[in-house]
Amino acid sequence: MSTNDQPQDDKLLDHNYDGIQELDNPLPKWWVNLFYITGIFSVFYFGYYVFGTGPSLEEEFQASMKQDQETQQTATPSAITFTHSDDSITNGKKLFVSKCAACHKASGGGLVGPNLTDNYWITGKGTDQDIFNVISEGVPAKGMIAWKDLVKANEIADLVVYIQSIKGSNPADGLPPNGNLVE
Repeated sequence: MSTNDQPQDDKLLDHNYDGIQELDNPLPKWWVNLFYITGIFSVFYFGYYVFGTGPSLEEEFQASMKQDQETQQTATPSAITFTHSDDSITNGKKLFVSKCAACHKASGGGLVGPNLTDNYWITGKGTDQDIFNVISEGVPAKGMIAWKDLVKANEIADLVVYIQSIKGSNPADGLPPNGNLVE
C-alpha cells in the first residue's frame, strides 16, 4: 500500500513502534468545540466569582448555615399551638407514614415502637405536650431518636395532632397494651 492510497485527513507519523506506524487522526469537531466552549465559559465564571458579584465561599457558607438554622429550629412546645384541623391531620399523616411508620406501622398499631392508638402510654400521659416532648427529645432508653434536629417544630405539632386523631382506632394488627392506662 503506498502513501498515495491514504485518505487526506489521515497522515502517517514519522515514527513507528515495532513496525507499527501511527496515524495522526484529528479529534472529532464536537469534542474540539466543547473544549473551546469550556475555556470561554471558564473565563466568564472566573470573572464573575473573583472580580464580579458572585458570592464568595464564606458568603455561601453563611447562607447555608442560616438556612440550616431556620430549618432546624428548636422545638419548644410552649411556642407551638396544636391546631386540630384537617390540614394538620393530613400533613401529620404524611409525616407519620414517611418517618414513623417503620417503627409504629402506618396504622399506628406498633411494630418495634409501641401502639399509639390505645390509651396506654409508656412515657407521659398522652397529652399534646407529652407527645411533642417524646417526639422532639426522643426516648433513647427505648430506642426512640430525638427528631427535633430533623423535623421542624410545626411538623412535630402536626404529628402530634395526627397521633391524637388515631387514638381509639384500635387497628386489627395493633400490639397489646404497654405502659400506664391514661383516661
